[in-house]
Amino acid sequence: MGCSCAKHNLIDNEFKVTEENNKEQIDNSEILNNQNIQNEKLKSIQIINNKNIEDNNKEILLKSNIIVQKEEKEESKQKNDEINNINIKQIKESDYLSKNIYNKKIFELINKIRQNPSEYSKYVLESIKYINIENKEELNEITDMKEIKQIIVFKKKVKIRLNKGEESFLEAARYLQNLSPMEPLKFNENIVVPIFDSENINYNNIIKNKNINLFFKGNIKNPEIAVLLMIVDDNASSEKKKRNALLNNDFKYIGIDSKFIDNKFLAHFSFSKG
Repeated sequence: MGCSCAKHNLIDNEFKVTEENNKEQIDNSEILNNQNIQNEKLKSIQIINNKNIEDNNKEILLKSNIIVQKEEKEESKQKNDEINNINIKQIKESDYLSKNIYNKKIFELINKIRQNPSEYSKYVLESIKYINIENKEELNEITDMKEIKQIIVFKKKVKIRLNKGEESFLEAARYLQNLSPMEPLKFNENIVVPIFDSENINYNNIIKNKNINLFFKGNIKNPEIAVLLMIVDDNASSEKKKRNALLNNDFKYIGIDSKFIDNKFLAHFSFSKG
């Protein structure tokens, strides 16, 4: 007969093994649950950290935008201040010129030609139609007798005697067509040579005391015709002094004064390189 004790011990051992396995499974389950809980906590912490990082990035971006906007605003204000200063200067110059209509108009015309000389050449060519040949009675200095001579005149609003006439106009138009645009002149009252009523004024002394590179006079009271004939510069010497002054890229400043003295019109033009 077999021993019952051995059987009983086998059952106990099996029970113990099963119990230990169950306990091990429970322990493993608890460990797994703890790991899951820990993972969830880590996820929560990571989410919180990510949110904090995102919030920090948003705050940094917001501050950066505020700084950029502030810098752009300051830059815009600086540009506006510069523009306003330029406008104030232009207003000052305009106010000075507006005191004399002739000064203002002739200043604007000169700068218009400087900025687009080829366009003005068309006006020079169109003006040829105002050139006429007239007969004029003049005294012959040799014979001391009066003679009838043909003279060339430009007749539009005013009547001006010319030297070569159409030939000079055509030459001026060609010159303008080949001339590059240049910067406009700036009006500088410091180089203005004022016109005095007295004829005993020595203008050469005034010019020497100012920063003037070139000076000449004019006597045509119509600004449009005055500038046209300065550009054509049809004189016997053919030095083109007036044209070379108005269309000289080296000159940066101009001074103009004009007035009537005993019903006689007179204008002063002065130029400076700087």
